[in-house]
Amino acid sequence: MEHIDALGKQCPIPVMMAKKLIDQDLDGFTIAVDNKTATQNLRNLAKLSFYDTSIESQGLDNFLVSFVKCGRRAVPTLHLSTADIPTAQTDADARPGQSIDDLFADVDDIDVAASVTADVAADTAVATAATAAATATAAAKSAEVAWPTPAELAAQAEQAGQAQPTPAAPDAPENPLTDTAALGDYVVFVRQWGIGSGSAELGHNLMKMALYTLAEGELPPKAMLFMNEGVRLPASGDAEICGHLQRLQQRGCELLVCGACLNYYGLAERLSVGSVSNMYEILGRMQSAGKTITL
Repeated sequence: MEHIDALGKQCPIPVMMAKKLIDQDLDGFTIAVDNKTATQNLRNLAKLSFYDTSIESQGLDNFLVSFVKCGRRAVPTLHLSTADIPTAQTDADARPGQSIDDLFADVDDIDVAASVTADVAADTAVATAATAAATATAAAKSAEVAWPTPAELAAQAEQAGQAQPTPAAPDAPENPLTDTAALGDYVVFVRQWGIGSGSAELGHNLMKMALYTLAEGELPPKAMLFMNEGVRLPASGDAEICGHLQRLQQRGCELLVCGACLNYYGLAERLSVGSVSNMYEILGRMQSAGKTITL
């Protein structure tokens, strides 16, 4: 089994090294890393690539991540009947004095198109007959019931002294902002604790207002991407900030937080909302979005 030594490699190098082996369509491989963040990023990559993973601790902060293919994307296939096609695979399977070439000599004479057309025509005829029978049955049942005419209904209502009720309009939803399908074709890149470079206090308050606006706006972003000092926001424990971010998640927005940045600031254990991510994944979200807004 192929093995990758990614010890000492910073994010996203282990992910990129694993991606190269996945692109080779290997049935399995292992990769050695020396931090927990890398194991999380590799597990996320495996899920997206139809691989199962297992993680084995090898002392201190060293880990061995094993990838095993668990499935593949379905490939559409056309199934045709082969009842009339010879199935001999070797000369030993042929009749005495008959070669494989003789067995398959008549294959070109099989009119597959005519066979398929005939089958479709037969199925269509059956479906048409069934529809006609169902229509006739419904008509017969309808004829058995003497339904009153609109004029007769109006006369009956007038005699009873009752006005026909007007259907009530459906109640409007209490909160129209809960549709998780309504996301804008953009992502937001958060690279710092506050907005701007002037007053730190003002910048942080502006960031809170921006998060609130994104969370309650008409079209929230597809993803929020946190890097560098920006990772302090989802790991701050601030109830107001985390509330806005959780609201974004509820509406379908993906929150990706740079794992290497969390490690740098010593916040890996304090992340309270969002998913640990890496440079490869974050840049991928930027590349696939219609636009990127940087805060």
